[in-house]
Amino acid sequence: MNRQLLITTFLLVFLLLSGCSANGSLMKETTYASEGIELREYINSGEYVYTPANYALTNTVEIEEDEDATRINYELYLSDPVVEMKDVIMSFHLNEKMMDYLDASHVHTSNVLNEYSFDIIPNGEPKGAYLGRSFVLARDSVDRYLLSVYQDIYIKITYTLNGKRMEEFYRMEAAPTKETMQYIEKFMQ
Repeated sequence: MNRQLLITTFLLVFLLLSGCSANGSLMKETTYASEGIELREYINSGEYVYTPANYALTNTVEIEEDEDATRINYELYLSDPVVEMKDVIMSFHLNEKMMDYLDASHVHTSNVLNEYSFDIIPNGEPKGAYLGRSFVLARDSVDRYLLSVYQDIYIKITYTLNGKRMEEFYRMEAAPTKETMQYIEKFMQ
């Protein structure tokens, strides 16, 4: 009898610790790695959405030449929400081919590691949210193929709306800055 009680207790503790919710479904843990995996799955699905309905997304790419390296900076800005967005997570992933041109171990980023969550509400504060990442371009790597993929950006926006967790994916092109266009012109000749 004690053995059966011990086994039952062990199973109950195991189920509670494994992430089962009260309704029996597994709770999803969001991590930096899981954001990258989900974005790669979206990229491979080929089922792209290009324009969000509940907010505006603006993204830019800038190439910056320094003495020690040439950096390519990606920025994503979420603004003008028409719904209340709670616990917002923003993530983006570049075209996987960018790995051939960057000194980087991966080509995604996310704010999931931030210590605090935030909400964005219509006509409230903050007005929007920003996510950016800089990469170092590998020396002598710029070629015509890079120019065909460097603007590709795949975005995941996650938030709670009326108690329901929303996950929205987009494929967009990052808008190059004037400095980026000048840098690129050197390689188009």
